[in-house]
Order: sequence, then structure tokens, then C-alpha cells
Amino acid sequence: MTQVLIIDTHPVQYRAPIYQDLARYDGVSLTVAYYNDASVRGYRDVEFQREVKWNMPLLSGYSHEVLLPGREDTRDTFWGFKGIEVGKVLSKHKPDLVIIHSVNHWVGIRFALAARLRGIACWLRVETQDEAFIRRSSLKQTVRSLGYRAIYSLFNGAFCFGELNRRHLVAHGFKPSQLVMTRFSTVDKAAGLSATEKSTRARALRERLGISAESVVVAAFGKLIPKKDPETVIKACIALAATTGRDVTCLLVGSGALEEDLRSRYAQAPGIRLVLTGFINQDEIGDYYLASDVVVLASRREGEVWGLVCNEALQAGCALAMSEAVGAAPEFGHRERCGIFAIGDVAALTTLLQKLCLFERDYNWASGFMQDYSTEAAASGLASVARLVRRREG
Repeated sequence: MTQVLIIDTHPVQYRAPIYQDLARYDGVSLTVAYYNDASVRGYRDVEFQREVKWNMPLLSGYSHEVLLPGREDTRDTFWGFKGIEVGKVLSKHKPDLVIIHSVNHWVGIRFALAARLRGIACWLRVETQDEAFIRRSSLKQTVRSLGYRAIYSLFNGAFCFGELNRRHLVAHGFKPSQLVMTRFSTVDKAAGLSATEKSTRARALRERLGISAESVVVAAFGKLIPKKDPETVIKACIALAATTGRDVTCLLVGSGALEEDLRSRYAQAPGIRLVLTGFINQDEIGDYYLASDVVVLASRREGEVWGLVCNEALQAGCALAMSEAVGAAPEFGHRERCGIFAIGDVAALTTLLQKLCLFERDYNWASGFMQDYSTEAAASGLASVARLVRRREG
């Protein structure tokens, strides 16, 4: 039995299902140690501009420990999350394998240092990549790389989220032989539904939102903040309607600082229907994807290391348009019903939408390749390293 200890900042809706899958593997005894559990108890999300409490089971199905219970925020500074006694945590759980999900805080690096000193196998699983922000100066890049190399030298290996993450890990010290691919994964919210059931759910939601069955629904999901650039999506929808003569609905699913401004300025947008839903929680959001034809992630180069919206859109069979700043673009951009456009380029996005809107709705067109981005596939990658550690110790 391999004792696996995962160190994570807080319960996250796309990571907890992986832990639930991993806990079911024979030969793996899993515990997840969280710095805090504010995402379960509820906290104020500054970017959503509201209280957020995910309404899905994030702590069931696996053993866990909250190291700093009662905190009111999931975030902290590099030197934050004080009060976590790293040595006591390792002594309590006696892991054979430690997996660390963040080195953005000193406490995560302390866990890696302590594991190395105790001879415990220690693996890294971070979402970091080098294309998420505007290019830094040569000096800053050099200093940043030196820092990563020093930190990454503490680890026996790393799990890759995707191609850009793999390139980052290799560029900053890991050998390709030290890497195991566990792609960015999300739960398929429509798994188990037939095409007829999916169509029925989509039709019912459209009726509730006042959207006709004939309307082309171009949707953006996420926080309505400058980083996500929802205004480019609205402008492209207006241009799409003008150039094609089609009935176009622009569906913005989420909340944030730009919500009221967009609502007031585009309430009478020419040629389209604009629907702003506000914040939608996890148990309902799947139907919004089913009701959409094309999903757009128009992010600027301000830290979009992946874009889980891309996974959820493809699992629902939507066509997908991504800005070149989206971390998932190299993964999906070459697919038949996907495309990439330049950041903030309304004309380029409009041209792409014209192409993507020609496809007949097919809820299952991406189901084959999306198996590689399932939580089960990610858990399998983690389990493979746990088995490797057990064999070496045996």
C-alpha cells in the first residue's frame, strides 16, 4: 500500500474529482492536506464580486485534513498560510509519496524541502507555463528561471497539465523522463445523458432564457473582468449578425466588475440579443453549455494558464474559439470545430465565428479525444507514479 499525501491550497472543483477517483485505486491510501477550506464554507470572490460557495461535494470520497480551518479567503501572499507545521504533517501521515500542487507560497516549498530531507518521493503538479503573461525583460526571465530551477531541483518528477506546462517544466530543469502527463481535466457534467436528453435540456433552458431554437448562441463563461475581455465577444456577435443575417444571441454566463457596464452599454445592441445570466453554480452550468453553439474564451495575456471553460465546452459538444493567450489553445486549436484568434481582434473572431457557426450541433463530436482530459485519466497518471514508488520501495 502506497501512502500518498497531496498538498493543495484549498478544495477546487476541477481537482477534487481527481482525488475521488484516485482514492478508489487498489494499493493507494490517499490523504489530501489543504491549507484552508474557504471554497467549501463560502468566501467573497473579489473578481466574481460576490459570495462564492461551490455546491458540489469537494471533500467527500477521500481522506482529507484542513491545516488552517476557519480562514475566510483561499488566497495569501508568498509568505502567508502561517501556522502550518510541515514536519508534524509529514510525521502524522508518514507518506511514501508527496504531491505538491503549488509552489507559489513558501509553505509549499517547505513541504518539498522536508520531504527531500526525509527521503520521501516528492512530485510536483502545477499549472504554470511561460506564455501566460506579456513577455518579461531578459533579466527578469533569467532571474525567474533560476528561481524555478532551484525549486524544481527538490522534486523527483512532475505531472504535466498540457503542452505549454510541459515546455515550462523542461525549460526550467526537469528532464523529459521525469514527466508524466496528467492533462487538465474537468468533470463531464452531461456524462450519462443521451443525445436526446441533452437536446431536451438545451431546449428547456433556451425557452427559459427567451432564446429561440433557431438562434445561434455564442457564449462566454467566466468572470466578467478585463482579463476575460467579454466586450470583444459582444462586438464579434454584433458583426456576425450583420455579416450573416442570422439570429444571434450573445450569452454571457458569469458575474464581475464589468457586468453592469456591459448590460447598460449593450442593452440595445444592434442585431443581437444579449443575455447576462449572473453567477451560475456547478449544478446548473452544464445546461448552459448544452444550450450554446459556440463558446468563446477571449482572454488577454494576463495569466490564463489553461481555461477550464475549453474543456467544459468540448465535453458539451460546443464549437470553441480561443484567443492566442489561452493556455489550452495549443491543445485544441487544431481540432475541426475549434480555432484561435489574435487577442482583442474583433474582425478575426468574427471570421472564425462565421466558420464555426456552419457546423450542425453535435453533442458528442469531441467525446473521443476528450477522454484524455477526463478526471479518470488524470487519476490514472497519479496512480502510475504511486505504483512506481511502491515497486522501488519493495
